[in-house]
Amino acid sequence: MIEKTNTVIAEVEDFIKRFHDGDITITPNAMKMKLKMPSKSFMGVERSEIRTYTDMLGWAIAAYQYYRDNKALGRQLECAYHLLDIIERGRTYGVIKNLNLTSKLEKCQKESNQLKEENDKLQKENQRLRQLNEELHKTLGRFGKAGNIGEVSGSDDD
Repeated sequence: MIEKTNTVIAEVEDFIKRFHDGDITITPNAMKMKLKMPSKSFMGVERSEIRTYTDMLGWAIAAYQYYRDNKALGRQLECAYHLLDIIERGRTYGVIKNLNLTSKLEKCQKESNQLKEENDKLQKENQRLRQLNEELHKTLGRFGKAGNIGEVSGSDDD
C-alpha cells in the first residue's frame, strides 16, 4: 500500500513539474471538453458539477498542492488520486500532449557545447596557420620579393 501511495504521489509530482516546465501542454480542445466532477452527497443526494477539463485540472492541481504543502497526508493522497484520474482522462481524450522540451533543450545544449569546442579548436588552428603564414612571409622577405620564391637576385653571368 505504501509503495502504491508513493507511486501515485511521484506520478502526480512528475506531471506537475513537467507541466510547469513546459514539457506537457494542454490542447485548446480541453477548454471545450466538459466533465462531471463528483461532489460529496448532501443529505443522501449525490451532486455533481459539470466543468471544463482545464478548470478541473487546475482545481485538482491546486487542491493537491494545498494539502501537500500543509502536510495533510490523507487529503493529499485523496487529491493525488483525483488528480491522477483527471490526468489519465486527459491522456485518453488526447488533450494532454508531451512536448519533451526539457530533453530537447538538453540535447541542444549538448550540441551547442560540442560546437563551441569545435569552434575553439578551429580558431586555435586558424591562429597557428596565420602565424606560420607570417613566418613564411618574413623568411621569403629575406630572399627578395615575398611570395615569389622562384626568382633569385643576381644573374648567372656574374
